Amino acid sequence: MKYTAILVFGFIATSCSFTTETETNNYYSLGIDPDQACILKDYYLENNKTIPESVKKILDENNIEC
Repeated sequence: MKYTAILVFGFIATSCSFTTETETNNYYSLGIDPDQACILKDYYLENNKTIPESVKKILDENNIEC
């Protein structure tokens, strides 16, 4: 019983550490690199959709011309 309680507590403690990451709008947290942002911009333009602000921000921060 003691080992089960330790195992459950350890699982809860480690799973909480992954979910408490702060959410920011930089490309590291979004998982988008500058090359992917260029591809996304082209996709949105080809489909007559609005380019998301997060994609625009990545392109502006890195001074990328697509």
